[in-house]
Order: sequence, then structure tokens, then C-alpha cells
Amino acid sequence: MFLGSLRVAHLPRRALPGTEFETTLALLDPIFPGAFRLETCQRTLWVYPSFLVNATRFQELSAALPGGVELMEGMVAYAFLLEVATGLQSEVKGETDVFGQLKDSWSKFSARTEPCAQVAALTPWMQKIFEDTKDIRAQHLQHVGAGSYGSLVRKLHRARFGQQASQKGEPILLVGAGQIAQAIAPWLAEGDLWIWNRSLPGLHQLAADVAKKLPNCRIRTLNTEEELLEALSLVPCAVFAIPSDSATDSARMNAWRNGAVASEGEQRLLVHLGGMRSALPSWSEASELLALDDLFALQKSQESARTDQFLRASQACREKARLRSLSEGGSSTLPHGWEDLALFA
Repeated sequence: MFLGSLRVAHLPRRALPGTEFETTLALLDPIFPGAFRLETCQRTLWVYPSFLVNATRFQELSAALPGGVELMEGMVAYAFLLEVATGLQSEVKGETDVFGQLKDSWSKFSARTEPCAQVAALTPWMQKIFEDTKDIRAQHLQHVGAGSYGSLVRKLHRARFGQQASQKGEPILLVGAGQIAQAIAPWLAEGDLWIWNRSLPGLHQLAADVAKKLPNCRIRTLNTEEELLEALSLVPCAVFAIPSDSATDSARMNAWRNGAVASEGEQRLLVHLGGMRSALPSWSEASELLALDDLFALQKSQESARTDQFLRASQACREKARLRSLSEGGSSTLPHGWEDLALFA
């Protein structure tokens, strides 16, 4: 597949309020049937070859959609995918977690058993994305020390409890075992780490992975909701790496607020990575709460010294896309990109 046939549709979460975002997702999915779909806490992407979407049908469906959707093709699409993969499009600029999400999502998508023309068409370009991402990170982002959620959470923890907090033997509770939890767990595993997850296989797999990487970490797995509620009343620090859940958040908040540790007036920290503060109403009463807003603010305070570094990395993404296009023997983009079409006005 020529690079000019590469298409990316991008829906940033910040473009629409919560319910409208979910509604738009439901409308967009039928427009890109069989596309490779990447969903993160900040955006949803559909990556597909041009032959996958009938242009007439696309225009019929897109006419009713709200604004906020970006459409890209060719070199523009490739450069954007590189910026996503290298963390340059993230609020935590330069973070490494999204690259793991991209690789994991692509692995699951490409492993489908049925014959899939779009997998065959996209595979060479996804392999080039992975190759170029590693090269750009090595050349331009190698020394971005705080480029992950885990490093930022640990920085917040140390700011609250001190550099030697792990030596006090006080456990950190990690709620969740998905991709974000997997990324931050090693940053929290300096002492005692308690882990809860709804899925027990995922819970025990994460515990095994952490124990393999950090054999000195003391890990306790919590297998039930009751054990989680008890842990919330006992620990000075809890990190939620799951979405907000209206069905369980109130009980969990009560356990945190009314627990033994709270009554003793000890220093506490509650980090919730399930959304911005405005999306966590059940947790608003916790004065110790830090949400994604706070992580992003911490990251931005550190970004100024790395502005030139990120700029060079972004320029490298565009140059990689240009060179990939030239390797095909000519330009692969139209005079005007799809993002110029007012399909979503």
C-alpha cells in the first residue's frame, strides 16, 4: 500500500464533553468498519487503508457528526501517528506508556484469525512506525526522565511523603492491572505494594511481572472488593489506574475517608488516573485527591527546559514521514489534506 493510501481519523477526548464523546464514538465506529482502533485516555484513533471506506457512504454518515474529528492522509497521517507513538501528542509530553498501548493494540488487531486485507495493507506501515518511533526516541527523547505516568506518580508520592518513604514500610495500594497499572507499578514497587483488580488472572499476572522485575518488592494481592475496601482504610497512599465507576466509587470513597488511617490524621495521598477532577465527582470530598489535571500540571512545569528537545523530535517525525514518501518514488499526498475538508462542520 502506498503511503498516500494511509488514513487516520482522530477524535481527541478534550474536543467533546464526556457523554458527547461517547455518543460520537458510537457514530464513528460504523464509518470505519474493520479499521485498526486505538483508544487511550486522551484520544481515539482509527487507522485504515483508503479502500476500506466507501466515500459516498462516508459523506452520508459524517454529515450528522459534531465537530472535533480530525481526518488525515498520507504523510500527514504518518507523521501524526509518529507523534502519538513517541508521546509528543500526549499531555504528559514524551511519555512512553502510549507506545506500549499502541504495540499491544496492534498485536491484538493483527492477530485476528480471519483473512483481513486491511491488516495486510497496514502491517508494513505499522512496522515502520515502530521502527521510526524507536529511532526518534533514541535520537531526541532518550533523556526525558519524567516521560511516563509512573515517574510522575512517584514524584508526587515523594513530594508528599519524602524521598525515604519506602523505608517506613507503609504500603502503596494500586487499583487496577491494565496497561496504565502495568506501566506505573514498577515505579511504585520500592517497598510494599498492594494490588487489586477485578479480573484475578490480570491481578496475578501483574504481581508476577512486578516480582520478576523487582524481586525485593513485597507484594500483596487483594482478591475481593471487601479486601479492597479494607485496604483503602489502612493505606496512606492509593493509586487508581481504572476508570471512575459510579456503582462502586461511593463505597470506596467512604472506606478511604472513614478508615483507621484517616482517623489518626496521618499524611495521605489519593491519585486517580481515571480522569480529570471534573470527571471524578464521587471523589471530590477527598482533600488528598490528585487527578490527571495535577499530573499534567506537574509535567508542564517540567516541560519548559525540554521545549527544544520536543521540537526537534516533532520535526523528526515529519522528516521521517517525508523520507518514507520519497522512498516510494514520489509525493504521496494530495494538494490539500483531508483535514481541510469541512466534513464535520
